[in-house]
Amino acid sequence: MDARTGSGTGLNFWAAQRSVNAPAPININDSTGKDVGAKDQNATSLSAVSFPLGVFLVGQFLLFCGVGALIPALPLYGKYIGLGDTVTGVVISAPAVAMLLLNYSAGRSSDTYGRKPNIVGGMLGIAAADAVTAMATSLPVIIVARFALGAGRAYAEAGERAFLTDLTARVPGNRGRIVGAYQAVVAVGFVVGPKIGGVLVENYGPASPFGAVALASGIAAVGYAWLIPETLGNADLPSSASMSRGSSAGSWTKLLRQPSQRAIAAAALANGIGRVAKVVAVPLFATDVLGASPDELGTLFSLWSLGGLVAVGSSGLVVDRLKNVSSDPADAARIVICLSQLGSAAGFFLAVQTHSLQSFAFATGLWSIGFGAAAPALETFTQSRAPPSATAEALALPKSIGDLVFIIGPASLGFANTLVPGGGMLVSAFVSVAASVAFWINSGGGTMGGSSTSVVSSSSSSSSDPSET
Repeated sequence: MDARTGSGTGLNFWAAQRSVNAPAPININDSTGKDVGAKDQNATSLSAVSFPLGVFLVGQFLLFCGVGALIPALPLYGKYIGLGDTVTGVVISAPAVAMLLLNYSAGRSSDTYGRKPNIVGGMLGIAAADAVTAMATSLPVIIVARFALGAGRAYAEAGERAFLTDLTARVPGNRGRIVGAYQAVVAVGFVVGPKIGGVLVENYGPASPFGAVALASGIAAVGYAWLIPETLGNADLPSSASMSRGSSAGSWTKLLRQPSQRAIAAAALANGIGRVAKVVAVPLFATDVLGASPDELGTLFSLWSLGGLVAVGSSGLVVDRLKNVSSDPADAARIVICLSQLGSAAGFFLAVQTHSLQSFAFATGLWSIGFGAAAPALETFTQSRAPPSATAEALALPKSIGDLVFIIGPASLGFANTLVPGGGMLVSAFVSVAASVAFWINSGGGTMGGSSTSVVSSSSSSSSDPSET
């Protein structure tokens, strides 16, 4: 089987026909090899990408069900193998450290060698790392396995984000819906996964969910290797020309010189601090100030997940509806991002003032809706501003910011909580407001070398010569 085109499946979805200097259209072919998309390169029908998108989403659902299954296991896993709380924290944070170190190189790999090798190789790495974790009995082996997990996730996620961006470039009219569907699948996985994990932990011990993740990742890797196409579009494996093209546009330092990329970084900072607050500051306030029991806290987590799930699904639809009011489709995402992040900040400001679990649930519910709605809008905006020749590298930038926040955020918000009850939520709210202002100020321009519409057209016209990607 051709690893880059997936021709071994007999499906031949994409013809890799992009030259070094000018990206060719992503063409979806039928089994006869006839180009069925050539007549309408700007097709907006989801049917144009339905099969590869469906396979991708099924694999992601399996993966995130497995990841969600780890939620009830992580607090118990350290005790199960005899680790202290501090060492357990190191074990939990090790993947984030590895991802932060490797996100950039993973993005370059995806832009140079293709999306599919990154996705399949990364998934296999995840499967192997979690299988070792499930069987490990010594600390050095566990730490190495968790770093390996972070490496696998860095490469898999770089390929996945770029693959999704390539699909949305094929049907730009449905960009918001596709991103919303992806975020919804992830959210559903996190709703279903913990229930599975709880059953596994109760019946087979705290290490068993790691085996579940290994199994889910392995199944997804096999499915992706067999069924999804390569969407990068370069006909050849890396040449010196393609390598130099990636290196000339791929530097995050160069990316951050662009206002739109600084805007993305600011929004990613707000999302990252909100994610940390969810697992650190919010539970601390609920239990220490309001006296919430573990069962009540679990109910709150379920409510937040459901609120976020509804928001994720609605956000993509709103972005697609609003984009008709502006010549720049990304303007709709800008509006949703700012309103969502301001709404989530308002939820935290209100939550600190509450004196009962009912009012706290309402306030944090407002936060969860804002937090959930911002994620697909930010992904849509990031995709629209990603340089075509360094798509995966650009998409890895906000991910790395989130990883960095996850490494330093827990201690920072925990310290804020020791100073003032609810201090962690207040810090998160202030950061969200400041980031929203910075995002709005910096996000008005187009991509480097052109507007967002030029990026889309460069992906759908073989005659275009984009000035950057």
